[in-house]
Amino acid sequence: MGNGCNGLVNCNCVTPPTPAALQTMTSASTGNCVACPATINDSCSSKLGPEWINDYSVSEGAGCILQCKRGSYSNTSQDCCIGIQSSNLQSTCDPSLNATNGNCSGYILNYCSDPSNINNSYCQSNLKTTNLNLFNSCQLKYCTDDINRINSQSLCRSLVLSPGVIGTIDNTMQAYCNQYPTDGLCCNIKSEIFCPNKFDSRCVGTAAYLTADMLNVTCPNVLTCNQYVNLSPGAKVFATNVQLNCGTTSPTNPSTPGSTTNVSAGTIQDIITNIINSITTKINNSLSNLPDIKSKLPATISSKLPITITNTTIYLVILLLIFLVVLILVILNYSDNS
Repeated sequence: MGNGCNGLVNCNCVTPPTPAALQTMTSASTGNCVACPATINDSCSSKLGPEWINDYSVSEGAGCILQCKRGSYSNTSQDCCIGIQSSNLQSTCDPSLNATNGNCSGYILNYCSDPSNINNSYCQSNLKTTNLNLFNSCQLKYCTDDINRINSQSLCRSLVLSPGVIGTIDNTMQAYCNQYPTDGLCCNIKSEIFCPNKFDSRCVGTAAYLTADMLNVTCPNVLTCNQYVNLSPGAKVFATNVQLNCGTTSPTNPSTPGSTTNVSAGTIQDIITNIINSITTKINNSLSNLPDIKSKLPATISSKLPITITNTTIYLVILLLIFLVVLILVILNYSDNS
């Protein structure tokens, strides 16, 4: 009686789409003839999957072929955005969700800033190639979600100093430097000296974060007397490029940057202090032009060094060690000759 089509006569059966083909289809046929209309209900979802609903039926002699349409996309938005296909081929992605358009930015940002994902091949390779700005945002979110990562991970330490980031995360770095006040990254933030990247010998030439204000200010050629005399005794020790002849008496009016104001030295002690400061400034200026050793140290070491350990300090220690070695060799040579 029948022709292999569910026992129905005059029924032209069609081959149903494969699950893989259904991924990109929005309409299809069930591919099966059904009694029309008695058994028409739920045929599309039962034959093609839960994303499909009945659209209309086409009479085929004694039966019907159901035409179906997609009712939904059931794969998760995040998986669709990062290109993960569900193992269930009946669970498909909305075509509007892909890594190259703005609909996915939020999902990708959360995914690639997650510690368990940030170093995987998708976040480090695919995303970096297809959307560099979003890749950078993911890296920054990862580093600033937990400020302890800035202290312990070289990725984050270099990121906060990179162009486009330095000067844009001041609140985060203020909180970080409150927690890690002796970290070299915090030299400028924790210094009380004006333009510390130019006038604080601990910070000159170092890899330290600069706030937006520090980036935008125009630093004078010298630290003026007014600025110098108002520093605490501890900060004065590290002040460099200080205007000459600054005594204990503050001038009535602020000096013009780059000019020299003669201020009464007051006492012999002030004169000696000025001489020492002048010598210290010359030494600091000479040593600051040498290569930056501190920034070359591994992050695990440089992050543990106090702010007071500057490049100048390191060079002085090296010079002292060389002097001691030479002295020992001279003594040994003298002992042998005697």
